[in-house]
Amino acid sequence: MATQLRAGDRIFTVDLVERKPVLTVNIDGAVWRIEVQAAENGELVLKLGDREMRAWRSVHGGEVSVKLGARTFHFSYLDPIDRAKEAGADSNELRAPMPGVVVSVHAQPGESVRKGQTLVTIESMKLHTAIAAPRDAVISTIHFGEGQTFERNAVLVTLAAQ
Repeated sequence: MATQLRAGDRIFTVDLVERKPVLTVNIDGAVWRIEVQAAENGELVLKLGDREMRAWRSVHGGEVSVKLGARTFHFSYLDPIDRAKEAGADSNELRAPMPGVVVSVHAQPGESVRKGQTLVTIESMKLHTAIAAPRDAVISTIHFGEGQTFERNAVLVTLAAQ
């Protein structure tokens, strides 16, 4: 199951490929095989090929801090529902926050819609997400019909220009 993480201004998509015998993750298309061993005082020893690193991890609410050597990285989990609500908020294009399939279409081109009204329901990784109007608007185009698949960042709905 893919998870989105934010580190500063950057968003990463992390997908767990395999847990055993070696932790394997896909981070934005790059596959990493990582051996993880617990050490003393909560320290972790990470092995990436021939490279070995000492690491510490702490979790505070929705934020994870990872210290690798002298550097510390702060990550926060991105809720896919919140990402879908943000999609297209400042644009006439409402984009897919993740790849998936259209489950249902709730509006038609030419129809006036109100802020927060569900326009399209999508499914990704068995999670249904409502793509809602970010403002009062008129629908220009619905780009995918029920049952059609799309990739991450695909334009799902176009609103008429204001």
